[in-house]
Amino acid sequence: MANRKSRKPSGKTASNKQKSFVFPIHYIIISVLAGIFIYFTTQVSHIQDDAFITFRYVDNFIHGKGLVFNQGEFVEGFTSFFFVMMLSVIAILKSNLPEISQYISIGSGVIALFVTYRINNLLLKSLNNNTDNKSKISNFGRIIDTLFQVAPSILLTFTGAFVYWSVSGMEASFYIMLVLISIYYYIEDIEQNELNYKFAVFSLLATLTRPEGAFIFGLIMIHFIVKIYFGLEKKSLAKIIKKLFARKNLYVLGIVIVPNILLLIFRLVYYGYPFPNTFYAKAGISSVYLDAGLDYFIDFIKSYLLYGTLLILPFILFKLKNRIITSLFYLIIIANLIYIVLIGGDVLPMFRFFLPVLPLIYILFTATLFYFYKTGIAKVNPKLIGVIGILIILGTSYYNYTYSQAKIERLSHLEVELVKKMKGSADWLVKQQLLMKRKLVVAATTIGALSYYSKVTIIDMLGLTDSEIAHNPKYIEEISGVHAGWKERKYNVDYVLSRNPDYIFFSTGIKPSAYAERALFINENFINYYYPYFFKIWPGLKYVETIYKRRVGKINFVKFSANPNYNDDYVHLYNRILNMKGDKNNADKIIELCNELIKEAPLNFADSYRLLGSAYEKKGDNATALKVFEKAFEIDPTNGPANIKLLFKYRKMGDTRNAIKHYVALKDYNPTVLSLYGIK
Repeated sequence: MANRKSRKPSGKTASNKQKSFVFPIHYIIISVLAGIFIYFTTQVSHIQDDAFITFRYVDNFIHGKGLVFNQGEFVEGFTSFFFVMMLSVIAILKSNLPEISQYISIGSGVIALFVTYRINNLLLKSLNNNTDNKSKISNFGRIIDTLFQVAPSILLTFTGAFVYWSVSGMEASFYIMLVLISIYYYIEDIEQNELNYKFAVFSLLATLTRPEGAFIFGLIMIHFIVKIYFGLEKKSLAKIIKKLFARKNLYVLGIVIVPNILLLIFRLVYYGYPFPNTFYAKAGISSVYLDAGLDYFIDFIKSYLLYGTLLILPFILFKLKNRIITSLFYLIIIANLIYIVLIGGDVLPMFRFFLPVLPLIYILFTATLFYFYKTGIAKVNPKLIGVIGILIILGTSYYNYTYSQAKIERLSHLEVELVKKMKGSADWLVKQQLLMKRKLVVAATTIGALSYYSKVTIIDMLGLTDSEIAHNPKYIEEISGVHAGWKERKYNVDYVLSRNPDYIFFSTGIKPSAYAERALFINENFINYYYPYFFKIWPGLKYVETIYKRRVGKINFVKFSANPNYNDDYVHLYNRILNMKGDKNNADKIIELCNELIKEAPLNFADSYRLLGSAYEKKGDNATALKVFEKAFEIDPTNGPANIKLLFKYRKMGDTRNAIKHYVALKDYNPTVLSLYGIK
């Protein structure tokens, strides 16, 4: 008996040791996943150009100019109030904003991996209570259980879109983290009829970080009310209200709702609108937005949901008696999917709007495979089912990572190059502002790094930071009726030109690609008052950037009606020719299209002839090319590319008089083109 008694405590100790050994294994695995995740971020490291919009607001705010993009213009062109406030505190400490924001993004992604594991653990425990399998778990079974517990975090680690946005410097991963933590604290006490204070705090932070946080909080409250209703023996509205507005619940609701009401009042008083300006600029309800939203959703399920399998298969969990957590997840997932589709998806790539619900989808999918493992399928060995389930998780992770890897690497590279180019252009604008000794006004379609580094007044032609364009767009059927490849569809060129910008900057150089850019070309004021100006981003490089510069002095204003064949569609033809001009094999086709462009374009649109001359030059017909370039100069002496061609041709011919004529024109209108070729 004594020996038995002595062995009993020993058994408990062994059991405790076993538990203390198994428990940390989960965190060790998650830590390894975090390391892999951080490594992945180094492979696609970039800062999204839009992040610099937030940085500009922060910079203006901490320097006493107000929470504004342009001094004196009260427009909420950011979507994350709390993120701006947090970065402002950091910026006061003289920290590098882009660098710090990137660290916050990555750190938030790491925390999201841990929280995803914790939420999944709660659901799997709930599933265990729903199964009749109470047999002793073997060591192999513990390994399988452990892998199922960390499976959603594995899936999330290998989700390229999550990695992409977690290194972007934007608030995306920070918001995802807050949403997941708030959900975790809600379901931690889900059997109770009282809300958790921790849930309230993180829900508040989520609602202040992005407006969609209020939508998710509202969905959780709907779930809470329905849960109270089904938990009552005698169901009545009075009893639901009594339970819902119990003292603790009132405090919790107050923690979330009162600050949001104060923020709403602040928005109305300070900015004049209840929602951030970006909502009005980007979102819309129409067939165009619905089509874009459906495309966005279809691309998403192909990329990360195995064509919808991960979303649909977990519906089997509704057969269980305890469906509280499952119903919550599906309520949040489906409501968000519908909302995002209706507003047209996101203008930015890689499914940023869907990412907050993706961990929940991964958790439900894992729980479904875990359920099959615990309950069995026909006469198949449960261990085999468990192994197959884990292999499915690993295979899905591999597919999700490899499917979009090349695209993500390309996008991050393009973003790095874009920001680099915009910073170089911003530096040039700073020099021009110093030379002119006044504040410059620049209209642009890509405004992030350009605005942050230049400090000039920026007119955002897409309306993200401009309330007039966002709330009063002026559509043109010939422009909006064509697919331009841009999701930002709002513009108002009359308003933009009424502000007399010194420069107008396209992200694609001379080529108009966005709707807002193309619309300029069917405006008489733009064609008559602006011309392409070429400048060097960095000294010593042959590459030059293009910006449209406002003409000074007397203008020979030519109306579009002067051409009886004028057609607004010429701008789309112009865009098409610019896309083709680098292909030498298409010279004949380009000549044909250029002749059509000349027929339909404004009479003073010299680039029609410049492109035609280049096409003849590619064919080796230099005599015709010379005549066409001269026609371009006759129409518009500011056309730099035509002038440089003529200068070299006349120098080669020994025609000094004509060479000097084009040299003077370049010196007056496009001196950078001269320096590009080493001509002083």
